[in-house]
Amino acid sequence: NSPKWSVSLGNRYVDNISSTILFSSTLAVNGSHSLKMDFVNVTPYTLSDQFSGVIVSNPGPAQVILPDPTTCPGRVYYIKKEDPNGSIDIMPTAAFSINGGAPGVSFGLFAVLQREGVVIISDGVSGWIILNHFVL
Repeated sequence: NSPKWSVSLGNRYVDNISSTILFSSTLAVNGSHSLKMDFVNVTPYTLSDQFSGVIVSNPGPAQVILPDPTTCPGRVYYIKKEDPNGSIDIMPTAAFSINGGAPGVSFGLFAVLQREGVVIISDGVSGWIILNHFVL
């Protein structure tokens, strides 16, 4: 039997088959995991704590607006463009930046074309950091 859930207790976890095992992180996944995926076809679209993965299917140019990073330290979004026309502007809120760029301005790299996407994380202080820019 493999565990279906586990609870962190310091540097140990207890799972649903009553074993205790050492591990080195506060979250350990021994198997697959899933994320909520949303398909978005309106623009502009403002992300919230209700999103993890966002697939933008809007034809033509689209805009995705990130929330205030101070309200969501460590939050990660996966954003991908599916439509072959146009691009996505990924925008921070006015006072914040992406990868240390100018506040409130999308970064040129993030005009994301079809089948391209980004993984982005809130630094909890001044903006968002791109962890990965990918092409599938």
